[in-house]
Amino acid sequence: MLSVKILGAGCSKCKTLEAKVRNIVTNNNIQAENNKSGKYKRNDELRNYDDTGSGC
Repeated sequence: MLSVKILGAGCSKCKTLEAKVRNIVTNNNIQAENNKSGKYKRNDELRNYDDTGSGC
């Protein structure tokens, strides 16, 4: 099963990305779990993840 984590501070871009991912997963019948990772406000909290996004 695919594990999806949206990492960010909870800004509007993060929420929009989460909604888009949920829509794609649902529309394509992909088995995935959404892991709520909490709100990260400091860059050092995010360094443990392989982040290829643009950030908040």
